[in-house]
Amino acid sequence: MQLERDEDELALGEGIERMVSGCAEASCTTEDRAAMLWRTMIADGWVGLALPEHRGGVGGSLDLLCTMMEQCGRHALVTPFFSSIMLGARLLAETDAAGKWNDLLGETAAGDRLLAFAHEELATAYGEARATIAQRAGDGWRITGHKIAVLGAGAASHLLVSASAEGGAALFLLDRNDPGLTLRPYPTLRGEDAADIAIDATVPDEALLALDAGEAIDRLTDAALVALCSEAVGAMRWLIDATADYAAIRKQFGRPLAEFQVIQHRLAEMAVQLEDARAATQLAIVTAGDPDRCGRAASTAKLVTGSAAAFVGEQAIQLHGAMGVTEELPVGRYVRLLTAFDYLLGDSDAHIARYARTVIGPGLQRFSVILGAAA
Repeated sequence: MQLERDEDELALGEGIERMVSGCAEASCTTEDRAAMLWRTMIADGWVGLALPEHRGGVGGSLDLLCTMMEQCGRHALVTPFFSSIMLGARLLAETDAAGKWNDLLGETAAGDRLLAFAHEELATAYGEARATIAQRAGDGWRITGHKIAVLGAGAASHLLVSASAEGGAALFLLDRNDPGLTLRPYPTLRGEDAADIAIDATVPDEALLALDAGEAIDRLTDAALVALCSEAVGAMRWLIDATADYAAIRKQFGRPLAEFQVIQHRLAEMAVQLEDARAATQLAIVTAGDPDRCGRAASTAKLVTGSAAAFVGEQAIQLHGAMGVTEELPVGRYVRLLTAFDYLLGDSDAHIARYARTVIGPGLQRFSVILGAAA
């Protein structure tokens, strides 16, 4: 299955590849290359692809955004594009109907500020109502709860916080320095900071972006999830190429590893897994505008890509031997990126349960041998 692009989209896609490849070839550390890529994205206006036209963006398709993420994954360059733009800025643009935060959105697009989306919780799975509660308190709101693994929270100036309020899914914009927020920052395997956040904050009414933000949150987090799958596809593509090249030069028993049939079969299996992930991700991109299918397709892409990422990462380490876990080769960095993938925006169990709910109905998955474990 291939996505069809018009001439403008083809040109943009080629431009994305040239931009990311150019930064990836710079003679500096991985962190410096990632910082260079982020500055280039901002300076050349690529960040605008993710934002709608009525908010000063270009309104690029999900396909183009996924191209951006796939190229970043191929070179293992992690920037704030995913956490601050794909999640934070897109949600702010969608839910701030009155445009009262236009200045903040513009500063974010210009790279002067960063946003973070505080959504994940220990108590709730992907796609379920949040355990964080927002209740009216005078002329404002009191928000209480606990968020985990908030990507980019340490460097963000503002947090978009999801909460259950008045029977619906609400979204609030909080200053990261609000005294009611307690952050516990830490590094992640993907090379980006994250934080767990304890929330007991009283905020003014203007902090409320939307009381009925559930549909927007689901739609945009699904789009971000598909983009994350594209990043993993890019990383797997690099690992397979690197492993095949290594097997061609590494000799055992006087012969290159690539001449052994078992190694050839292993490389072929890795390639099949990659194509499965790519096909599932492309299906999710194609169905992104279909409300009846997009959620199922996004969860399917996460499950298929997660399984492929684990297999490809493990085989890349196995076939490289001890060299695969040294800092002399970038293999370990790619494997860490793929390992972190499974825990972002819902793990495998959460997406199996979500798929079951959408296909066979809430609660009925317990009667399935395969799906019952996730019930």
